[in-house]
Amino acid sequence: MELLYVWIEEYKNLKNFGFNFGGEYLFEFDNENDEGLTYKKNDKYIPDFFGKNISNITGLVGKNGSG
Repeated sequence: MELLYVWIEEYKNLKNFGFNFGGEYLFEFDNENDEGLTYKKNDKYIPDFFGKNISNITGLVGKNGSG
């Protein structure tokens, strides 16, 4: 399983914010117009960029390098 998108409705300073974690598709969530979750092809996606055995790499870095 691969995490591709996260929607945060409200957490601390984040409100109605989505995070794409890269990959072949880009996701968007429309909370106001009832369109829900939509996706489209990522034009910048390069197949097998990391080799055949690695599908994606994502790094989350927080304050002072923690993540």
